[in-house]
Amino acid sequence: MKKWGWGLLAVGLVWAFIAFNMDVTVLTESGSRVNNLGLIASRQNHIFIGAFIVLCGLLVALLGKGDSEKQVKCPFCAELISAEARKCKHCGSAVEPANEAAPEQEPVGADFVIGEGESAELNREAVKALAARYVSRMPRQQAGEIMTSNQQEISKLRAGMPQSCAERFDAALESELTALQHVWGSAKP
Repeated sequence: MKKWGWGLLAVGLVWAFIAFNMDVTVLTESGSRVNNLGLIASRQNHIFIGAFIVLCGLLVALLGKGDSEKQVKCPFCAELISAEARKCKHCGSAVEPANEAAPEQEPVGADFVIGEGESAELNREAVKALAARYVSRMPRQQAGEIMTSNQQEISKLRAGMPQSCAERFDAALESELTALQHVWGSAKP
């Protein structure tokens, strides 16, 4: 939008410059030149038109939205929203802000385990963080529905864990999901 404003400003300046240089005299039979009131009025009109275009271009350039604003499509209604938006202004759905500076890494099974071998334990903080991510993505869903829709990722995570931790992972994740939903008040009755 700002580019359009600068272009409009340039067109207005050129128009006004040409208007100022209009010849407003006419040649008489005696060979002398005299001012013509009709041409003077025409020049004045063109100066006003050029000034108006300059003013419009300046307003658009200064007050218009810049191209530097990153916009992404809402995953629910496909309308363009700001990349930092937490809620879609069109459909009201909660969306996750797109953070280009630090792309989110996919968790692996080892992220949820403390220790190795037989002494391996589940990392409850990592499970809680995963549950928070799932709840923020699907705030109006129950724990079972969230588990079902993310089953493929959960299976990959379990595959990267020792057997003793993998057996307890589902129950721990579902417990954290339920606890977070009650804290955030987003669980269905």
